[in-house]
Amino acid sequence: MNELCDKIQYVDDTLIFFDHECTIEVRPWGRDGLRVTMTPYNSKKTSDWSLDIPLKQKGVFNMDEHSVSLRNGDISVCISNTYTQQGHLSFFKHSSNDKTLLFEEYDYVVWAHNPGTHTFKPIDNDLFQFELHLDAYDDEQFYGMGENSTGRLNLKGSVIDLYQRHVKATVPFAVSSRGYGFLWNNPSLGRVEFANNMTRWVSYGCKCVDFLVVSGNSYADILEKYADATGHAPKFPYWASGFWQCKLRYESQQEILETAREYKRLGLPLSVIVIDYMHWKNVGDWKLDPDYWPNPVEMINELKDMGVRIMVSPWTLIDEKSDNYIAMKEANLFTGSIDGKHDLVEFYGPKYQYDPTNPKAAEYLWNEWKQNYFDLGIHTFWLDPCDEFHTIRDYDKVSYHIAPALEAHSYFVVCHQRNIFNGLISAGENEIVSICRNGWLGSQRYGACVAPHDIFFLVPSPQRIYPRWTKCYDERYRLVDLRYRRIYHP
Repeated sequence: MNELCDKIQYVDDTLIFFDHECTIEVRPWGRDGLRVTMTPYNSKKTSDWSLDIPLKQKGVFNMDEHSVSLRNGDISVCISNTYTQQGHLSFFKHSSNDKTLLFEEYDYVVWAHNPGTHTFKPIDNDLFQFELHLDAYDDEQFYGMGENSTGRLNLKGSVIDLYQRHVKATVPFAVSSRGYGFLWNNPSLGRVEFANNMTRWVSYGCKCVDFLVVSGNSYADILEKYADATGHAPKFPYWASGFWQCKLRYESQQEILETAREYKRLGLPLSVIVIDYMHWKNVGDWKLDPDYWPNPVEMINELKDMGVRIMVSPWTLIDEKSDNYIAMKEANLFTGSIDGKHDLVEFYGPKYQYDPTNPKAAEYLWNEWKQNYFDLGIHTFWLDPCDEFHTIRDYDKVSYHIAPALEAHSYFVVCHQRNIFNGLISAGENEIVSICRNGWLGSQRYGACVAPHDIFFLVPSPQRIYPRWTKCYDERYRLVDLRYRRIYHP
């Protein structure tokens, strides 16, 4: 026990354990929560990521002959020595005078095949590859983790890759049937394996590891504590509870007004109508093309008189023909490249991508949106896309203002949502709902409503190249619209 005592400190309600390769800090965090950070020596975390709301609590520290523990409400952590590990972490749930094991680090039993239960392996750019190995239980079930095509509700037995993509919104928070929630506060590329013999969390590149464990008596109780930690959603506005009309896509001012007028003629309630993408002249202009939207103020006012709100979908990509390209290029407001070969993304030809983690880029983009949308009366946005637009295989080759994308990939999502939320608040709008095709930890704090849209895609044959596929897609939905017109426009 003396060896363990020599490695333990308790300072400012923080239990600190000096592992052989990292410093482990455990803090009481919110109601019935414990926040654990593991930081390699001579390293320093980049950001608090999603856990930037101060929730530090008073804990109860205890030390006996064999272990040390820290308790916060109904949860505690115990650090002890085992045959194969100095400083083994176990988490417990307390009720009355009893306590039950929630989970603990994996026990490899013998030295011969013990790789370590929390390990850091140095890689490039002052980053580390990290693995956390936790014990598995036969009757345990896991739920959550956002939108992933596992084909099952219970995630036990699943492997989930930690990246964001169209129709893949990974939110690394899992609720266990054993009465706890586990939040992986790490936006890096990685994976989690809910295997039968082990639960394994992996980061492909980070400077430290940060996770939160909360105990609860029900799923709702655990989710309350998740919202306390990552932020509560703003009040849901009344107008957002009505019917929303959208298609791919209304191409002109006349078309969208005819549609709204027909709703009114038929006595059908309509709350929101959506102007989808390609409403601009050039990608990255962030304004309505005057050839097709000649008098937007008149359009907005007529819709407003009908009680209809406009949502518009400005994208995050910029073409070299765009009015904004030169200014943004000169100010270095685009995402960058680790190897010098991945500055561009592909969407109807090469495009640049604004960097939402760069405060100057966020300010520039919002100023354009405010002038060309908000000031005209359009106060609701469809953030499509709000995720990184490179191909999946290139994600680790991208760099952001805040950090390499290998470390901060998923943070792209919530940064863009935060930028637009803050812009709307600063402009005086306080009824905010943004439809987003992606989300991460804390997205709800910014009024982001994650919509798994486009899940109805018909996948074309592999021989069809992208422009041809797009043409087929547009034509197919034009046919749907023509059918609609025949039904409702006799």
